[in-house]
Amino acid sequence: MKRITLFFLLAFPFVKIYGQMKDSIASLPATKDSVYLWSPEKQFFKLGDFTSFIGDKIIYPQTAQKNRIEGRVIVQFVIEKDGTVSNIKTVKGIGSGCDEEVERIIALTNGLWSPGKYKGEPIRLKMMQPVFFKLPPTKKK
Repeated sequence: MKRITLFFLLAFPFVKIYGQMKDSIASLPATKDSVYLWSPEKQFFKLGDFTSFIGDKIIYPQTAQKNRIEGRVIVQFVIEKDGTVSNIKTVKGIGSGCDEEVERIIALTNGLWSPGKYKGEPIRLKMMQPVFFKLPPTKKK
């Protein structure tokens, strides 16, 4: 019982602070250059499933294959008000050409997005996309 009480006593201030922070952020005036992290009216990829698009277009770099490099690349980009893509950058990479390949694929989506909207107006929206590189298992002799 003491543990449950202690948990609620510790958690309550954070809930209250988060609620106040959420209200204050919503009331901040947005500028024309504001970049949002979330949109109540979701943007969409005009060609359907974005992950399928990535899977169809991506080429596993030869250097990464040769060196047996696998892992996750996380890329960040901004969907502009007109559906174009800007500010493409790798947040977490694995090297050997994989980071550049993911950035190349994201650049191919330029103009293929409908923008996010806030109160009916198009907004700039920051996106993050993980892309996994996995080699097929090698046959043991």
